[in-house]
Amino acid sequence: MKKSLLVALSLLLACSPLFAVEGTATANGVTVEGKEKTISNAGSEKTITVNVTVKNGSFKELPEGDMEYSLIIERSNHTPRRLILNGSGKVPALKVAQVFQVQTGVVTYSHSYGSVKFYFKITVKHNGKETVVAVSNPSFNSLSATAARAEEYHGVLAPAYNIVASSTH
Repeated sequence: MKKSLLVALSLLLACSPLFAVEGTATANGVTVEGKEKTISNAGSEKTITVNVTVKNGSFKELPEGDMEYSLIIERSNHTPRRLILNGSGKVPALKVAQVFQVQTGVVTYSHSYGSVKFYFKITVKHNGKETVVAVSNPSFNSLSATAARAEEYHGVLAPAYNIVASSTH
């Protein structure tokens, strides 16, 4: 009984919209962390973004790089059910232990969408080669294959690349 209660509680917490969507990956000495952040929650609309942190954990400086991001919003009460937005921006050259933060994409949705799920994928490249990829869901690629381009449905997803901070820790 205790085990089944623990499993049910774990599933509830994992699926609960009360907890922010996040994804972290480390490769080649670079850590990328993405976290959903609520910008506003007024009336019947909620606006969220993805806060991305890139940290140079290697023992050498990294050259300037590129970041590509994809955001998916899945709505239970609308057609098309999934919308995807792709965007990109620059990652500055990072010294050892330096951190760079940026907000990518803006998602605004209303409660009329019914149940809403949010997914993202962040890819950082240096010298044209993939350095690290962080995803919020291991099935992101299959989800994105069935998503409609957000540019065709104005007002839900908007591109953004707002630099928050760059510091050494």
